[in-house]
Amino acid sequence: MIMSIVRRYDHLTLEEELELAYKEIDFLKRELNALKAQPSVEEFKKELRQRSAETRGATRRKAFALTLALSLQGLGTTEIAGVLKEHGFGSSTANIARALSVSKDGDKERLWDIFRAFPEEFSGFTEQDLEAWYTERHERLQKIAEVRSSRKAKGSEWGE
Repeated sequence: MIMSIVRRYDHLTLEEELELAYKEIDFLKRELNALKAQPSVEEFKKELRQRSAETRGATRRKAFALTLALSLQGLGTTEIAGVLKEHGFGSSTANIARALSVSKDGDKERLWDIFRAFPEEFSGFTEQDLEAWYTERHERLQKIAEVRSSRKAKGSEWGE
């Protein structure tokens, strides 16, 4: 191949060869600058990870909205898991428990945000319905915590 290139330029003068070389160098510089202007693989990976995280977050919020709506309808964990699976969402009981959590600070605001963000999931439900659902679950959780603490106190009395 090198011989064919040499033979092709055999008839050129030194000035003509230099001119062709400069043109080739300019072309290669333009190609290099065009490649540099394109996002790097690392930038592409970073953007892909960011978009993927956003998509997972949006999917999780949609699944949480469906979970909350089903719970407002009175469905239990097993029925909710079945519906989530039908809709292509994760159906683990841990995910359902996270979606319906009322034990942590900020859970009430999170549930209200989901209620407002996905009105199509909550058609037929009012804010009062959500408030009543939240209050009932929160009070039930408080009673369970009180019973556990009283049992621990009794257990420590018996142990002494």
